[in-house]
Amino acid sequence: MPRYSKRILFLRRSKELLKKRQRSKYLRFLLDMEDEFEDDMDSMAVMKFKRHSKARYLFRSCYRSRYVKRTTKVDKALFTKKFTSTEFKEHFRVCREMFWAIHERIRDDVEFVSVSQAKRKRGSSELHLLVLLKFLGSNGNEATPSKLGQFFKMSKGSFLIYRDRMVVVLLKHLDDTVFWPEADERKEIAKRIEKKYLFPNCVGFPDGTLLPLEVKPNLSGEDYFSRKSCYAVNALITCDDRCRIRDVVIGWPGSVHDNRVWKTSALYAKRESCFSPKEYLLGDSAFGASRVMVPAFKKPRGAPSCEG
Repeated sequence: MPRYSKRILFLRRSKELLKKRQRSKYLRFLLDMEDEFEDDMDSMAVMKFKRHSKARYLFRSCYRSRYVKRTTKVDKALFTKKFTSTEFKEHFRVCREMFWAIHERIRDDVEFVSVSQAKRKRGSSELHLLVLLKFLGSNGNEATPSKLGQFFKMSKGSFLIYRDRMVVVLLKHLDDTVFWPEADERKEIAKRIEKKYLFPNCVGFPDGTLLPLEVKPNLSGEDYFSRKSCYAVNALITCDDRCRIRDVVIGWPGSVHDNRVWKTSALYAKRESCFSPKEYLLGDSAFGASRVMVPAFKKPRGAPSCEG
């Protein structure tokens, strides 16, 4: 049995009420009973019915009120004690200080300026950044657009627009944020690592990770089945001693070994210019040893364990 929307049911009841008033009007006419008040009510009922029939939504709050609600949500998250420092980081992945540091770089981007003739507000840059950070900090059923849209008092479609727009803004700053350090900076990194971890001339730490996919890819999907028993994309990330990302390689299928990703990376191909003499990266046992890669110690096959 079909289920009718609240709007359709309301219009049906309004139409029935309008017919009753029309019958009453005919009776007054036949009985010669004039009533100006009832005549005005009849005209008003007809006008309201026509207006409601043309309206797409009857039981949805206006845009302005929803915009005020979501703006209030941003103000409470950023400027009040609604979220403690720990709760803010749990929701949005970063502390408030880091949030404002990121916002300082993106707040004047043209993507946040409306270009439509209606000049409808696109929302603040703070709201855009909170939307993306909340999405990145959620997983499973809590990461669905409908659930996250409810958190920000916006529709599912609006949430997706805000998220995608913020991704476009951040990608503009990729080259200014993720880059391989020059020789002088690598020397400073090596000094800090040697002082803290006793590894001389080390300038970074690479490691592979998997980015899970929701479904199996249509093209060569079996290649994306990883050792974690899920479909994923491989990512090789190199960071320095301060956890700053210095190089990223993303796109290989999840079944590809980390060492293969490393050997085909641009950083390895340009190792002669990217590394000074004696400089190297410190990796785990997945990587093969080379002039610029020092992997963890591998126990020879058949050799006794060193434990105990």
